[in-house]
Formats: sequence, structure tokens, C-alpha cells
Amino acid sequence: LETGEAFEVHHFCLLAGFGADAWFSWGMFQAMEKLKADDAVGEKKLEDYTMIKNMRKAIGKGMLKVMAKMGVSTLHSYKGAQIFECVGLSEPVIDMCFKGTASRVSGCGFNKIGKDYLRLHHRGWPEVASLQKENFEGAVLPNPGDYHYRNPDTNKDAEKHINDPEAIAQLQVAARNNSREAYATFSQAHNHLVGGVALRGQLDFLFESADSREAVPLEEVEPASEIVKRFRTGAMSY
Repeated sequence: LETGEAFEVHHFCLLAGFGADAWFSWGMFQAMEKLKADDAVGEKKLEDYTMIKNMRKAIGKGMLKVMAKMGVSTLHSYKGAQIFECVGLSEPVIDMCFKGTASRVSGCGFNKIGKDYLRLHHRGWPEVASLQKENFEGAVLPNPGDYHYRNPDTNKDAEKHINDPEAIAQLQVAARNNSREAYATFSQAHNHLVGGVALRGQLDFLFESADSREAVPLEEVEPASEIVKRFRTGAMSY
């Protein structure tokens, strides 16, 4: 498979999981060459072969880690297994491109996917007319904030994240000062962010009316000091 879009460990895991035997990620290699040309890869100057070798090794280790977490011990067992679940793709897309893959929610169809690709193409190869604007916006690739945070309030194209700098700052204040007020601020901001980026953020508790509920006697409530003894952070998902 020849592609310019695969550059994360997850991308390569998907390629292998859907049956790809080999792939040439030319976009990733070209980006590495550009970073080297711009002196953005650190003080240590590496040869092109060494950079590519290191990147391939890192991706291989990342794939092994993913396989280990899923209980798969060999690439042969992982390849073509389709042990995934589609989130955000419509049924026609899944039936044509990912036949047999589980999906509990619908999502984007071919029209939306096509518009996204045309938008990305225009960013890389803008029309000549857009380059003649005084601000030259068409000549600069925007940073959507996939890795380096961009504020969605001031940038409509910015990627939304579960945690933003302001929420994390409040969490740090709460931890350092044991401040319930700071934690409440963090909790409110975090819950709001989750609602915009995760399926679980669309769920809510359905409480019965206060009149129909009976209070649980306090002596039957297990203290928090005992509950935390059973916590296993390795099994906790964000």
C-alpha cells in the first residue's frame, strides 16, 4: 500500500488489521526530510537513513505494544483480524470499505469524506487566485491543533481535546492545594469538553425524582478510604 496519510502508530495498526502486507508511507518520510532541512529535529544531525530507521523501529515497537494490550502475540494473528469497531462512519461506507466491521453508531458518508479530502487538497495546492490576497492565507498551511493545542474559541478549525490548558491548570491547583473549589472548576470544564469529543459525553444519568427515592443509611455506605484500596489504575480508561 502506498499512502501519504499514515504517520501514527494507530494508522499502521489499522492497515495491518485490515490485511495490508506492506506499506510505503511517503508523506511521513517527506515530512521528516522537511523537518531536517528546517533544523527542527534537534541538535543531533542524523543521516536520512538513520532517521527513517529510527522511525520504523519506533512504529514497530508501538504496534507491538498495541498487540500486547489486546492479547495478540503474533503479527500473523493480528493481520486481517479486523478487531476494531468503526466510530463515525455510515453504513454504506462500512459495507463498501470495511465489510464485516462492527459499528454501533453511524456517521460520515462518502459526501462528507469527499468534501474533507477536497478541503485538504486545496490547503496543499491552493488556487492561484487565493495566493494573490494581501494576507497570503492560501500560502500557509493551517495548524488544526491535532498535537499542538489551538483554542477552538478563537480558531473555528481547531481540533477539540478532552483536556485544555485551563482545565489542567485547575486540576494542578486542586492537587497542590487540596482545593475543592479548584477541582469543581476543573470538573465542570472537563465535563463540558468531554461532551464535545467523546460518545460517553452524550450520556447522562437518569435520576429518579427526589420524592420517590429513599436515602441510604450512612452506616451502609462504604467509606472512600476503603473503596480506593480496590482501585487499579492500569485498568482505568480516561
